[in-house]
Amino acid sequence: MIEFVLFLLFFVAFAIRTSWFQTFTAQEVASYLSAQLGTTISIEKVDIVFFDRLELTGIYVEDTHRDTLLWTESISAEIGDWGIKDAFVDVTNLQLNRGKIFLRKYEGDSTLNFQHLVDYFKSENEDTTSSKFKIDVEKIGLNNLEFAFDDYNSAPQPNGMDFSHIHLRQLSSEFSNFMFEGDSIGVKIDELKLQDRSGLTLSKLSADLGYTPRAITLNELTILLNGSRLISDHFELQTPNGGEDWADFVHRVRFDANLRNSSVSFGDIAYFAPQMWGMNDHVKINNVDVRGPVYGMKLRDVDMRLLDTTVIKGSFDIPDLGEPGLFFYERIEYFRTSIADVEKLNLSPFLSDGEKNLKIPSNYRKANLVEVKEGHFIGTMEDFVVDGEVHSGVGYLSTEDGIHFRKIDSVFYYDGPDGTKDAEDVIVKNLDLNAISGNKTLGTVTGYVKLQEGSRGLNMKDIDLKFIGHFDRAELNGYDYHHIDIRKGRFANNRFDGKITIADDNLALEYEGYVDLKKDMHFDFLVRIDSAHLDMLTQKQDSIY
Repeated sequence: MIEFVLFLLFFVAFAIRTSWFQTFTAQEVASYLSAQLGTTISIEKVDIVFFDRLELTGIYVEDTHRDTLLWTESISAEIGDWGIKDAFVDVTNLQLNRGKIFLRKYEGDSTLNFQHLVDYFKSENEDTTSSKFKIDVEKIGLNNLEFAFDDYNSAPQPNGMDFSHIHLRQLSSEFSNFMFEGDSIGVKIDELKLQDRSGLTLSKLSADLGYTPRAITLNELTILLNGSRLISDHFELQTPNGGEDWADFVHRVRFDANLRNSSVSFGDIAYFAPQMWGMNDHVKINNVDVRGPVYGMKLRDVDMRLLDTTVIKGSFDIPDLGEPGLFFYERIEYFRTSIADVEKLNLSPFLSDGEKNLKIPSNYRKANLVEVKEGHFIGTMEDFVVDGEVHSGVGYLSTEDGIHFRKIDSVFYYDGPDGTKDAEDVIVKNLDLNAISGNKTLGTVTGYVKLQEGSRGLNMKDIDLKFIGHFDRAELNGYDYHHIDIRKGRFANNRFDGKITIADDNLALEYEGYVDLKKDMHFDFLVRIDSAHLDMLTQKQDSIY
C-alpha cells in the first residue's frame, strides 16, 4: 500500500508537469463551467513549463446567444517570480496572439453579453479576508486581435466612427507601467495599431494613458491616422456624465489639449464629425490649445497652415452650426489666403447642388493674395461686428472701431458700432473700385467714409450705401481727383447721389446731384465751379476760371 501511495504521488508529481495532464485538467474545468453556464467554454491545450512559463492555446467562450464572446489562438505568460506563502505572482510578459473579442448588447437588453460570467463568479457574501493574492504584470502584448462592440438597440450610422457599432481589426500594441488605484487606471501604450470598419486606420498611437470614468488622459502623445499626424504634450478627453457621453461625441465629449508640429486631415475629422464628410484637405498645425467639445470648441494660440498660401494665427471658437442664435468670438492675429486657395478648398458638405468648391466672381480675382491683421468677428450670424486691416491686390481696407452688421429679411444692414459716431468706419488706400464693382470708369481711391444708418447690402444687387467722408484722392475716367469731401453720399443701383466739395489743383467746386455709372455715364447735378483746368481734366486745351 505504501509503495502504491508513493507510486501514485510520484505519478501525480510527474503528470502535473506534463502538458497532457494540464490540458486534461483545464478541459474538465471548461466542461464543468459550460454545463453550469449553459454555453460553450473550451480550451485546446495548456502548457506550464517549470512554473516560469505558461501557454494556453485555443481558448473559446460563447455568450448566452451562442455567439462568440472570446476566442484566442494562444495566451502566453513569462513568470519572473512567485510565492505561495506570500501569495503573489509577478508576470514579466503576457502576450495575446491572434484572437477575437466580441462585446454585444442585444436588442432589448440593458447589459453586455458577458454579464452571465460576472453574475456567476460574483460572490454573494462580502469578502472580509485580509489576505489577497496579488498578480503584477509588467508588460502585455496584443498581436493581431479583432475587437467588436455592437449595441443592437442603436441604428448604425452611414458615415464615420459609430461608437455604438465598433469593429476593430489588426489590433496590436504593447502595454506597460500599469497603475490601478480605485477607479483610476494608468498604462504606457507603445505602437498601438488598428483598423475600424468605418475606414479609419490608426497606424500608431504611443502615449502615457490615464483613465477614469470621466476622463481619458494621454500625455506625450503621438498619433498617426489615415492622413493625420498628431503630437501633443497633453491630450485629455473629458466625459462629465461618464460613458454615455461618447454616444454624442461632437456635443458632449470635451477636449483639453495642445497640439504642436502636427498635420490634420479634414477627412479624418469627418470620422468623428460626420457633418464634414466629403472634405479632404489638410491643416498643418504648428501650435493650438484646444478646450471644449467639437461644437463649441475654443482654439487658442492658433498657428496653422492650409493649402498653398493660407496662414491662420489667433484665437477662435467653433460654434454648433446646427443651433440657432450662435455667438462667435473670433480674433485673427494674422490671416492670409488667396483666391486660388478659396476656390481650391473642398466645401462639398456645405454647398448645394453637388458643388465641391466655391466659385469666385472674375472681377474679384485681382485681389489675389489677401491678408488680414488684428481682425475680430464678434456676435451672431445675424448681428455681428467686424474690424481689422485687410491688404490685398485690390488695395487696403481697415476700420477704426469696426462695422456693425444686422441681417433683416435676408439683407445685411450696417453702420458704425454704437457709441462711435465720429469714427472713420471704413478707411481705404488705393482701393480698386473697378475690380470690386466691375465698372471701368472707376479707378483707385484713398480716404475714409463714415457709414450712415440704413446702409445695406453685400453685393451690387442689394447694396445701398449711405455715407459721409473724405478722400485724399479718387480716380474717375483716368484722372486722379484730390481733396474730396463728401458731405452727403449714397451709392445704390450703380448710381452715386451726393453733396461734394472738391479742392483739387485742377478743379475747385461744390457739387450736388447724381452720377449714374451704368454703361454710359449719366449726370444730373448743380455745381458751383470756382476753377477748372479742363485741359488737365480731359486732356483738352480749355480752362475755366
